[in-house]
This record gives sequence, structure tokens and C-alpha cells, in this order.
Amino acid sequence: MPAGYIVPEQQPAKFRYFVLENAIIIGILEKSVNSEDTLPSLTALIRGPFGRHAWSMQLRHLAKSHQNSLTVVNKDPGRPVPDDNIGVHHNITHRHFPEVVDAIPKTKSESSIPSLGQVIDENNLRQEHDKILSFIGAQVDFENKMAAKHKTDREKSPFPNPKVDCKAPSLCDEFQTARLFLSHYGFLTLEALKEPTTASLPPSLVMLNSGNESLSSDLDALDRIPTRSNDTAFVFYVKTKQTAAHSIINNVTSSANVQPQFLAFVQSLGWPIDVHRHAGWTGHMTSSWRTTQEDTPEPYAAGTGGSIYDGRRQVLYWADVSTEIAFVIPSPYMYHLTPQVIPSARPSVDDKLSQIPPPKPPRLADTNAGPPRLADTNAGPPRLADTNAGKSQKPTKSLSLDLPQVPRVETTAPSTPPIDVSSMRKKSSTLPLSPDIKIMIVWLEAWEDHSKFPVDDLLYLTITGQEAATSKLTEKDVHIIFIHSLKSGLYRVHMKGQSGRASLAIPLVDGMVVSERSLGTLVRQTVINICKRRRLESDQYYIHLNLPLNKTFLLSG
Repeated sequence: MPAGYIVPEQQPAKFRYFVLENAIIIGILEKSVNSEDTLPSLTALIRGPFGRHAWSMQLRHLAKSHQNSLTVVNKDPGRPVPDDNIGVHHNITHRHFPEVVDAIPKTKSESSIPSLGQVIDENNLRQEHDKILSFIGAQVDFENKMAAKHKTDREKSPFPNPKVDCKAPSLCDEFQTARLFLSHYGFLTLEALKEPTTASLPPSLVMLNSGNESLSSDLDALDRIPTRSNDTAFVFYVKTKQTAAHSIINNVTSSANVQPQFLAFVQSLGWPIDVHRHAGWTGHMTSSWRTTQEDTPEPYAAGTGGSIYDGRRQVLYWADVSTEIAFVIPSPYMYHLTPQVIPSARPSVDDKLSQIPPPKPPRLADTNAGPPRLADTNAGPPRLADTNAGKSQKPTKSLSLDLPQVPRVETTAPSTPPIDVSSMRKKSSTLPLSPDIKIMIVWLEAWEDHSKFPVDDLLYLTITGQEAATSKLTEKDVHIIFIHSLKSGLYRVHMKGQSGRASLAIPLVDGMVVSERSLGTLVRQTVINICKRRRLESDQYYIHLNLPLNKTFLLSG
């Protein structure tokens, strides 16, 4: 077990959990990432409607680039050098009144009050007066003696005097970082601590009981709720007068078999991601929401017509705050995977595929698809464990920030056991299924070939693992976007959906002609809108953002 790893049972005791605005659960670990750093630091696990995020924060008054300046400020500069030259001392006799008062002649009224000597002589108080004068003289002599002794001791003492030397206070190394974080962000205020005026409104800040035994299981159930919908679209290339399924999927094995405009269009749909290192949706349940390590990673194939994005190594991915979509280009290399995943595939097509010799592998080059441009790719649904036919394995829980090492499912080897999709569906019963719909994007060299496109023969290549157990592949609702390149440089679009239903979506409409610059964006947005409309038509669909909010409300209550 790695150092610093916290098992799920001990995790709530290490963190302090708060509910903010009845929508966000934040777990605060009051521990510095660097044990040698004295600045207040904390680690926050934030669970909200838009996913889960880990923050590591530190209270600093200066940026890290000013580290040298911070060292100079915290260092004691010492006392200044003494200077005995205090200047010329002037003996000045202080007066209560200015000298001009002495020149003013006195009046009789000023003599109406007798002097002290007259009062003493008239009342025989001379002895008492002399006694008081002796007390005052003794006190004056004692104070002069102590002042002279203090002056002598001060002259003999070293510099600086340790009794009166000013020293900077020691730096504080104990902080209540949770209180600092909540107060600095405006959650812990005097108004927040007051009772709400309306009983129906919960307080803006609620502290959860970390000692509750059910808190760990409740948080695990919250983490299993997806925050983004996932969709998949499949891209095909059809040459002139092609009607056979095996010929269509063989087109993408080499760039010489496809038009250059097709490759540019494919790249505009999304960015390439490695299915083994991507933590989001990858187009199939067996490789989504987890990362795996390849034993001997091979360089990506070069010179293909798009077959590299068939889901074995790479797919085209695009995501925003509410949706993630994968674009898959089926290729002949998927032969070993598809018949095992779906045993009910069309027999006629399987017989044809078994007779086709495997194409020669394309030339390999040390190319890298690069990282995705979306920062928060780990906010998807939870990772699913591997499954076997008729037997399901219990997924291993892990609350560490690093993704666990899960053995990769070898989908291309002939000895791969069949994947039981129904068993996988039982494990992910808390997740909403993808819309009961298939999206195909078909590139046509000849416009008239759209009427002869073999939809039924290619349906078995569109398996994602989220299909309902009672549905048959031939009965799926299929939406097809046909694209044809015109001589003018524009592109003609033909939309084909289920007959008798107005389930198509904008921005693309049937018969539209678009430019090359906007083709990829319009196709991608149309696919997303079709899937969204299909979900809204279903009574079983629930908005993804409301699921985490409802669960958070139950935890705070």
C-alpha cells in the first residue's frame, strides 16, 4: 500500500466535511502537502453538480517568485549601533506665568488670602510643618540615590540590555486551516451562524458528522452519480457504388482510400485521446472512466484513413460542462471484439467478415496525439470493474487521488473471453443508460449512394455496452447524417431518421449546404442535440445535474 494512502473506512475521520449552500460537499484535510512548510495549507475534495475536484491550497502573502524577499523580511535585522552624542543640554527654568506678570503692580485683593507662614504662626503648626518637610527631604534624597545607582548600573551593563531588548515574536506554526478557508471565502460569517429567518431554507453552511459510519457509503454513492451525459457517434466512409459492409469499413485502413477532405473533417470533430489513459467516456463501457497501463506501449499508426480512431487505442473526443461525446471510426481490426461482445450479431455479416483476410497493418511512426484540451476530464461517472461472462467481480474501492491500476481488457486477441454486457449493466444500474439511439455519420463520394447504405449490416459495429437487454440491434432507432463533397468546395447534408417521428434536431437540416470551416462544428452540435432530444422524450431520463443535488440535500438533512 503506498505511503499516505487512506482506506475508505478511515477517510471520513481524516477529513472534515461541510455542505455549502445545500449544493456542494467539501471535505477538508488540514494537513500540509510539504511537511517542512510552516505556512497554513489544506487539501479540499469538492463534490458539486459539475463533478469532483481536488484542490491543494496554501495561504501565502507573497508569490513563490518572491521567496528571497520573504526570507529577508522574516530575518531579524538586529538593533542599531548606539550613539552617545545627544547634542547640547540646556538648563531651563520653567515658569507658570510669563515674566511680564512680575511687572504688574499688586492689588489689595491679592493679599486677602494669607500665606502659609502666617497660617502656621497663628495656629502653632510649626512642628507639624517641619516634620512634613523632613519626610519630603528624605524622599528626595532616596530618589536621587536610586537614580544615581541606576545610571551607574546602566553604564556598566553590556549593549544591548537583554531585559529591554526588542525581539520579533516567533512565527506561528499552528493554524485552524478549515476555519481560515471558510472565512476567507465568505462561508463562515456571523450571518451564516445565525438561524435562518425562513424555516424552509436550510442554512448556508452545515457541518457533517465525520464519525457517522454511513458517511463513507453515502459519499461513495454520490461519486457514482454521473454529472455529464455521454454519447457516441460512428463515422463511415463510402466510396462510389459501395454497398457491402466489409468494403466500407476497409476504406479507412489507408489514407489513399479516402479523400483529404474527409481526414480534415474527422479532425474537426474532436481531439484524439488514448483510451488507456483517458478517465472519461471512450465510446465503450469496457474502457471508459478508468485508466490502465500498457505493458509495452506501441507508437500510434500513421498513414491511416481514420482507422486509428476505432476505439482500440484512440478515439476522437469532445466535451463541455454537461456533455461528453466520442467519435469512433470502425475498422476491420475490430473483428475480434464485436462478435464476442454481441453474440446476436447478424450471421450473414459475420460469415462475410470471416472470409476477409486481415489487411496489412499500416506503417508505424512515433507520433503522439497530444493531451486533450479539456482540463477537467476526470469528472465523469465512476470507473467500472472488469466483468466476465456469468461472473461479476466486486470493484475495488479507492479514495486516493491517483487512479488505480486496473488490468486492461485485451479486446484484439482471439482468446479474449466474451464480455457480459448485462452483468456490467447490473453493476452500473445507478447510472442512466445512453439514449436508445444510434448516430451514424456517413461520408459519400457519390450522392445517390445514400439510398443503398447498408444500415443493418453495420449496426453490430455500433455497440457501446449501454444497450438495453431487451432491445435488438435491428430495431434500434438509427439517425444518419450523410455528407457529400461538392465541386464548389461546399458540402451537402442529408438527414435520415426514424420514419414517422420528428426527432431530428438543428443546426443541420436536410438538404443544407455548408462550408468546410463550419462542417465539423455543425455536425458535432447536431449529434449532441439529437441525443439530448431523445433523452427528453424518454420518461426514464433524469437531468444529470439534479441527481448530485438531490443526494447532497439528503446528506445535509
